[in-house]
Amino acid sequence: MVAVLLLASAALAVETADVPADLRAGLILKILAYDRNLPKRAGANVTVAVLVRPGNLSDASCARLQQALQDASLKSTVGGRTVRALRVDYQGTSQLSGALDNVAALYVCPGLSEQVGVISEMSRRQHVLTLSGSEALVRAGLAVGVVAREGRPRVIINLKQARAEGADLDAALLRFSEVIP
Repeated sequence: MVAVLLLASAALAVETADVPADLRAGLILKILAYDRNLPKRAGANVTVAVLVRPGNLSDASCARLQQALQDASLKSTVGGRTVRALRVDYQGTSQLSGALDNVAALYVCPGLSEQVGVISEMSRRQHVLTLSGSEALVRAGLAVGVVAREGRPRVIINLKQARAEGADLDAALLRFSEVIP
């Protein structure tokens, strides 16, 4: 049992963002502002869903990110649109499809690495930009990562996936990001 917990903790450490939730939330809103297609994907509000596997060890950090997004939404807008943050518990693909209606961006929390293929396929189909705090999840098929490198936040973009999800990211964002072709 102890070995299983140690393995789960090690896997979570690899997937978890080291960027504080408030800074990550602010960067997510700035990244969304660089998407020229956001007005097509967002309605009157820019809804950011935080996808969580219920009971996962990362649940608390994802709750902090959701709260940080809600706090940031009180102070700023994205492209003149108000921001909404909501939690979505991952319960399978059929539930996720309905949960992505009217969502502009989907932050995928740690603990969902085995579902990245299904999540990225669904996000392409529904034109929802995927984000994560894990470089591994971006390399596995999500569009944008906000990760820590040498103690500093860094944006990683899987450009092919971002375009497939309907994003048209401004060159200014791409210049200060690490782009995965």
